Amino acid sequence: MIKHGLKWSASLLAIMCAASVYGWIALPKETEFPVHWSLDGTPDRYAGKIELLLILPLVAIVATLVFTIAPRFERRRRNLLRSRPLYLTGWIGGIVVTTLAHLAILRVAVTGSPPAFDLIFISAGLLMTVLGNYLAKSRANVLAGIRTPWTLASDHAWVTANRIAGWGFVATGTATALSALISSPAVPTLVLLVGLAVSTIASVIVSYRAWRNDPDSRTSNRS
Repeated sequence: MIKHGLKWSASLLAIMCAASVYGWIALPKETEFPVHWSLDGTPDRYAGKIELLLILPLVAIVATLVFTIAPRFERRRRNLLRSRPLYLTGWIGGIVVTTLAHLAILRVAVTGSPPAFDLIFISAGLLMTVLGNYLAKSRANVLAGIRTPWTLASDHAWVTANRIAGWGFVATGTATALSALISSPAVPTLVLLVGLAVSTIASVIVSYRAWRNDPDSRTSNRS
């Protein structure tokens, strides 16, 4: 599992580094470039050349280190292995979205073209959809899934929470990607944030009730 994630991370980091090298050659030194935009497309934060070229690759490196090291602290290694598709999707998908964001920001700096908001939201929506599909198939662990004291204490509560969240993530991801194609960035942003919040809160509430009604909640998932 770790080797697979590292292979993809290394490939994506190579793309980011190659883009940064090109940006270092193509961009002037004493200029600040937009790195963040308001929802109407107006730049609201600027950064120098070094920050522009390094910040997102560094984020990707830190994320890769966290995803690589974290499984060492997971007691339920068997359950984590059974949740491998969810873990790897979160890992690799997150690096993919970071890579696309890095390329999109560099494209703005080099060409002066408008930011590709639709690309970012479509990729984020697709990631949410895939994550939602794998959530329902995951098993209790502390690294991937809807993790609360009661979902970790009850198999029934875990399955309930992650099934509800999975449906919500699929619906949210699909709606986010579609809205990015036909509307301004404000709409997919709202869809993504509200959908994520509603899905998570609903899964936590429903799973708490499932835990309360599970007679095996004190003993399940202890191994």
